[in-house]
Amino acid sequence: MDRRMYCWQLVTLFLVEHNDLDIHFVSFEKLKRDIETISRFAAQNSKSQQGITFHQLKGPSLAKALNDEGFDVDAAINAPGIRGFGILCRNMELWLMPWTGPEYIDIYREISEILEEVDPVMVAVDPLFGPGLDAVRAQGRNHAVLSPNSLKENFVQLQPRGAALWKYPA
Repeated sequence: MDRRMYCWQLVTLFLVEHNDLDIHFVSFEKLKRDIETISRFAAQNSKSQQGITFHQLKGPSLAKALNDEGFDVDAAINAPGIRGFGILCRNMELWLMPWTGPEYIDIYREISEILEEVDPVMVAVDPLFGPGLDAVRAQGRNHAVLSPNSLKENFVQLQPRGAALWKYPA
């Protein structure tokens, strides 16, 4: 399942089951139509009087920033072993933070302004969206990091005596 689907399902659930919530969604243009569709669905299937307020970010999305850097999906496929691990490590920085410094700061500032304007009680944020995480944390906002992973994937490094490397999680 697409990672974004978890977020969409959560938003739809809240709109249908908790129709008194004022939900704001901050993202890039590509998701606008999907969010409008979810908003219409919720209005048709609940007592919700208001839909989702979409705030469109102006900067490049993660996918566009990767494309601008010349990312090729074939670069993500590496040989096994140490040789492949070295390539993975070199690519990891780009995959996690593809924006230039000025692009990152612009997106961060834009999100910060939206947070100040909306003043949300709770913020749900994608773990791979660095500008969003940084803006939420810098303002000390209550937030939840959305992840389709289980606790096993998130806390594998906490296994005692390196057990994650040689046996099933303890």
